[in-house]
Amino acid sequence: MSQTDSFIDEVSEEVRTDRLWHLFRRYGWIAAVVIVVIVGGAAWNEYRKATSKAAAEALGDEIVAALDAENAEVRLAQLSDVEAPEQVQPIVDLMRGATAAQDEDAENVIAALEPLTADAELGVIYRDLAALKLLLLGDAVPLQLREELVAQITAPGRPYRVLGLEQALLIQIEQGQEDVALQSARDLLQEAGVTQGLQQRLTQLIFALGGSPADF
Repeated sequence: MSQTDSFIDEVSEEVRTDRLWHLFRRYGWIAAVVIVVIVGGAAWNEYRKATSKAAAEALGDEIVAALDAENAEVRLAQLSDVEAPEQVQPIVDLMRGATAAQDEDAENVIAALEPLTADAELGVIYRDLAALKLLLLGDAVPLQLREELVAQITAPGRPYRVLGLEQALLIQIEQGQEDVALQSARDLLQEAGVTQGLQQRLTQLIFALGGSPADF
């Protein structure tokens, strides 16, 4: 290659470089804005999803705490204090109505809540809340339906898994499977998310089933 050709190549490269920097100085801010918008949008979307999930879990925990109260009067009062979003309020109202219902109204309660347990338009938390409320009615709900509901809410990762496992061992006791229920209670004590109240109930149950302090 001649010196003239080399010089021309160098000049051409410098010209291209100058043009590139000129374009960058002129339009680079647009690329920066696009990057900021993309990154910011992704971060906001993750924040929004995390906030929505946390709010739904907090509402679910509040409802479960109300359902776990000692007597129907307290449960009803606590459910009346629950403030739910507009799309969720009908579910809370159904929970309140089911709590106020007497045993002879179990068929109406089941008719109201069972469809919610399989409503794909509802979040998992609310479907499982409806299922849990039905399970808390005990033998007023047909055994087959209770077993189906237990299988639903005890699946891995479900929000009320430990409470569903408690209902499962109560069904085992109802079916005369005391040894199985005793082992289920021992296993449940090892589950993550077991509350103090549930620990106390499990402790009493283990002793009632013939367990010993070695089980704890």
